[in-house]
Formats: sequence, structure tokens, C-alpha cells
Amino acid sequence: MNRGFSLFEVLVAIAVFSVAVLSAVGSLVVVMSSQKKAFFVQTNQDNVRFSIEALAREIRTGVGYQQATGYCSTPGGPSDPRGESCFQFVNAQNQQIIYKWSSDSLVCFSSNAQCIAKSTDGAAFEPITAPEVNVEVLKFVLTGENIDNFQPRVTLIIRAVTPAVEPRQSRLDVQTTISKLKTDI
Repeated sequence: MNRGFSLFEVLVAIAVFSVAVLSAVGSLVVVMSSQKKAFFVQTNQDNVRFSIEALAREIRTGVGYQQATGYCSTPGGPSDPRGESCFQFVNAQNQQIIYKWSSDSLVCFSSNAQCIAKSTDGAAFEPITAPEVNVEVLKFVLTGENIDNFQPRVTLIIRAVTPAVEPRQSRLDVQTTISKLKTDI
């Protein structure tokens, strides 16, 4: 006698199979979302780390540190009222360097187009951070320059955000202090 499966057995098998498939698909969706979040976090960290290292390398060998808040412009150019904080100095190659925040990015001006992002004409601020990262806060705090007998130090405060939508958006707050390599004395 050949017997098949009853309707109840088929329905139970389909229900068990559906639960297993839904669990697997749900896990896959969570893993994919986590991978995208990790990508944005890694992009943000890599970009901010590169920018900070490049700034630190230039600042450590510089002289004539000056800090400004509010307006900061290229020499002979128009002022940029969006600039929250500006830091300028003369680097080891005797070139004037200006770093500032402008329009969601960290930008640089060099008198001889020697910024990290090379300027085509040497007369405009060039972004240092990638377009995938928005700089929301950038502040330079200068201590020890021409005021006391301490070694000049620059504290850099930066908040960078990837422009993705929540929950994939990544926010990174960094504060670091950079000191001059050579003493003033």
C-alpha cells in the first residue's frame, strides 16, 4: 500500500521550512547592514587619521604659529565668513600654510601649492578630507607661542561624520595635541 503525506504533515513541513528561511534571510539582512556600517566607520576613521597625520607632520616642523577665529582668507583673496577656526604658520620649506574649516571639509592653502591636495593654481583653498566625510567641527587651540616659555602646542579638535543615513551614519570625535619638534630656545 502506497501512502503519501497527509495535508497536515505537508503544512507542518512548509511552516518549519518557512521559519528556517525567514531566520536565514533575517540574519543575512543584519549581516549586510552591519557590513555597510563597518564600511562607513572605517572610511571615516581612515580619512580623519590621514588628515590628522598630514597636518601633524606639517605643523611639527613649522614656525610662526598664528590662530584666528571667524574670518580667514587667502592672502590677497576674499574672506570666508564660514571659517570657524583658522590656523596658519610657515612650514619647513618656508611656505605659508593655512588650515581651516569650510563647507563641511578641512581645507588647506599654501603659498606655493604644497598642500596635501595639490592646488592647480596655488590661489585657492583645497580640501584635505574626502567628500565621503563631512567635517562638522574643526578647532585649533594654540598654546605656548610668544606668550610664555613653554613649547608651542596646537590642540586639534575635529568631528567628522559620514553622510549616510542612520543607522549607518558614523560620527568620529578626535582631539589631539601636536607640539613643535624644535624648541624655541
